Amino acid sequence: MHFFSEGAILLFSSLIVTFVCSRFINLDTKTVLFLHIGLFVIYILGRYITSGIEFTNIATKQEYKKELKVVVMKSAGFTAIFILVYPIISGAPASISEWLGVLGFST
Repeated sequence: MHFFSEGAILLFSSLIVTFVCSRFINLDTKTVLFLHIGLFVIYILGRYITSGIEFTNIATKQEYKKELKVVVMKSAGFTAIFILVYPIISGAPASISEWLGVLGFST
């Protein structure tokens, strides 16, 4: 798992850049630290997802297309179930802005 060390180097580098920039720009400490931790986590997750570690048995284009279809169907199934079950658990949204919140958009 070299992703953690790469992420740590990226985090350290971005903290140094932020430290240098803080001499010229007034930055809120909590916001800066939150953004840097988010950067670290997103980098590690992004590298893990794009590396394909969990799909070591895919060697041909045909296997790739088959696995991609499975992943897309699972994602679509989860999304459909979520949209159908969410109103049952928390009540049906009454306005468009509440529906946008269900779909993940903040208003």
